[in-house]
Amino acid sequence: MGRLIRKKPVKKKSAAKDIKKSKPSESIATQSKDIKKSSSAFQPQVKPVIKERKDNLFSKAVQFLKEVKVEIKKVVWPTKKQTLASTLAVLVLIIIISLFLGLVDTFLSWVVGFILR
Repeated sequence: MGRLIRKKPVKKKSAAKDIKKSKPSESIATQSKDIKKSSSAFQPQVKPVIKERKDNLFSKAVQFLKEVKVEIKKVVWPTKKQTLASTLAVLVLIIIISLFLGLVDTFLSWVVGFILR
């Protein structure tokens, strides 16, 4: 199955790197405010673990069904004529094999019966 490739979110550069690149005219207070603002943006949001698992399972199921839909569109279904021909070939082959196995079974039964007498 083809999988859709998701791009990973691009993280911002840390504020510490911005301080090194900042102009000397900026005050230290301004730089520390920038650090606090940028660090608060990266704090993880607390979610219940159970809800996250359910959401993850649901999103995986939805993604799977989307992929199934894409793959089903790629299927080349046989025509009615091809289906009937294949079915007939299978039935004929089943009859031939069952006759062969029946004959072999009958012969082996006769051989075993002859030996045991």
